[in-house]
Amino acid sequence: MNNPDAPISQSTEDKFERKLFAYNLADSILNRSSSSPMTIGLYGVWGYGKTSLLRIVKERLTMDDENVILVEYNPWMFKDADSLTLGFLASLKQAISNDINKDKTRYKKLFKKWGVRISNFTKDYGGVTQAFSVLGVTIDASKLFGNSKSQNIILQKDKVNELIKASNKQVVIITDDIDRLNKEELKQLFKLVRMNADFENTTYLLSFDKEVVANAISEDYGDSNIKVGNEFLDKIIQVPLIIPSIQEFQLSAFFLEQLTATIKDSGVVFTEEEYRNFDRLATEILLPLVETPRDVVRVSNAIGFSIRLMPEELNVLDLCLLEALKVQQFEVYSWIWSNANLLTEPLFISGENSPEKEFRDNINSAIESLLAKISEPDCIIVCNALYSLFPWVEKPHRNLPFLHGEVNEYVKPRGIVNRDYIMRYFSFAIGEKQISEVELSHMLSALEAFNMAELKVELDKLIAKSSLSEVIDRLEEREIKSNELERIIYAFIKRDNSEGLAQHGPIMLGRSRLAAFISNSMRKLQSLGVDVFSIAVRMMNEANPFGYAYALNNELRAKYESGNQLFTKEEYDRLGDVLLKRAQGSLDSNAIFEKHDGNELGFLFRNWYRVDPEGLLKHVTSFIKDNPKRVGDLILAFAPIAIGGRSPEPYKSDFSQESYIHLTSYVDGRIIVKAILAAKYDSNLDNVKWDGWENVQTKENAILQFLHWHAKKYDADLLLGYEES
Repeated sequence: MNNPDAPISQSTEDKFERKLFAYNLADSILNRSSSSPMTIGLYGVWGYGKTSLLRIVKERLTMDDENVILVEYNPWMFKDADSLTLGFLASLKQAISNDINKDKTRYKKLFKKWGVRISNFTKDYGGVTQAFSVLGVTIDASKLFGNSKSQNIILQKDKVNELIKASNKQVVIITDDIDRLNKEELKQLFKLVRMNADFENTTYLLSFDKEVVANAISEDYGDSNIKVGNEFLDKIIQVPLIIPSIQEFQLSAFFLEQLTATIKDSGVVFTEEEYRNFDRLATEILLPLVETPRDVVRVSNAIGFSIRLMPEELNVLDLCLLEALKVQQFEVYSWIWSNANLLTEPLFISGENSPEKEFRDNINSAIESLLAKISEPDCIIVCNALYSLFPWVEKPHRNLPFLHGEVNEYVKPRGIVNRDYIMRYFSFAIGEKQISEVELSHMLSALEAFNMAELKVELDKLIAKSSLSEVIDRLEEREIKSNELERIIYAFIKRDNSEGLAQHGPIMLGRSRLAAFISNSMRKLQSLGVDVFSIAVRMMNEANPFGYAYALNNELRAKYESGNQLFTKEEYDRLGDVLLKRAQGSLDSNAIFEKHDGNELGFLFRNWYRVDPEGLLKHVTSFIKDNPKRVGDLILAFAPIAIGGRSPEPYKSDFSQESYIHLTSYVDGRIIVKAILAAKYDSNLDNVKWDGWENVQTKENAILQFLHWHAKKYDADLLLGYEES
């Protein structure tokens, strides 16, 4: 992990082609013809590489140490104005002392004039401020130079100036990180520079963020206008220089280099497709979030640290982007955490591809409230980041419609868009009832070793720990080999899938989560050349319970009806035949309408009627002839099943006109009416009730509703001609 504030140590590490600028700056200082002092301001924002640039300047200056005395002055070491000045002078004396040790001949005349031994001078000042700097303490002038501060300052300043003249060298005083000083310290520092601007052959090289310093100075003068601060600096700085800008391609290359190294060090290995997605994310989404080299290092550090916490449990690309937002746009990061439920809201609210208006309004309102808090230039960057993390919010936010089936493409393996995963990105922990990537990988890696019974046990363990939906979600996220996928399908077929039916009661009115997974898996297997029809036949024979086999058939048939069929019409009919034979074989002494109802019964009637209409009619009439009371079960079985209303469980709704048409397309309505009368059911239509979604349907009322539609069809007295016939 890199220190974002650590500068480069030499020009060979320069990533932004600033060496020429730095060397030219150093040469300009060294080759000055005038002996008058000069103050240079090196301007650049925080994290833009000012300190690294100064390192290259110093590298060039030290190549000619015969003609230069280099002083690095750190104002942070001194606690008050007098200490600041005396410390500054001490830093100069220390640098000169170092130079004296190299060549005493230049200074002999001066020290003879002072009546001071050179050895005593170098002993007193050599390394004094360096020692305090290493210890990390602030220096008090009274302790360093005695109590007569003012007299000491004047005396020390005069002596320093004489030493500089004697050296016959250029003195370069470099002061960095000035923009980190507080207002009072800034004022003292610039006062110091102004007071000591009369040293001969001396250049001050001051590095800071001009806007930060100018604002601080303006505030110190009681003026919020930055112009005041700028005018103040203009009086101090004689040569303003702006650090060379970093080209976009340079920052991009540096960012990719840092990020790639971070990913590699974390142990993550991308597939070719994942690497392409990573490259797109880095260049199109992440790069606009960073502006300086320091930003790059901070973001890379955050990503590297987070990946190591849960390397296998999260989508690495989503994690990279979320961590970048945490570092660079914390407001957005917090907003995502606060709106986790909204951002992972299922899209199947009003059909597969059309979220309700209220839902669109909610997501748009939330995003707009966020953007109102962000600077205008950053709004596009933030929107692109949100669209990348939560792809489906782009359409509502841009007021665009969803295309058919488009929302299914938005689910990413272990992505933050998944409700079961989003909080892992903030807590870096797995819920007690969630499946870890390690557990899932263990099961998948042992697929070849497990027999079918063992695989079923492993599946049951995972489902018992979490839920059927959670297991399916996790499997859908993985790239599974065809032979392994086929075994998983068979394992699901073998287990008791009543849980899958419980979502809609005993009859599948909607698409089962597991049925959809198996259907999609079969489509994948078909694309790989696998004989999926034989798998489908086995499913119809073995899927447990029967209602689940019907649900699977229903899902496969839905694909056919949408024009995206797995099989031909003849093959779908053959699957229907398999289910019909299975249902017939389990009837024992029961009528088919006593063991099945709703859409499932309609499916069986339709297939029986297709292959043997006389046999179907004989089966039904034989049961209601032997026991006319059974006609009530027949009618109620064809009443639709409703979900919602006052009941949390599925229930029988009104026997509708469509139900009447459906039933009488197989059995003549007059035969059914005869059985009703023979069973002495109530036939007074004044007693019929239409309660729709109130969950009060009874067998007797369903019979009256049947009679109502029968009377509508024939427009005659129900009893006329029936009692005598």
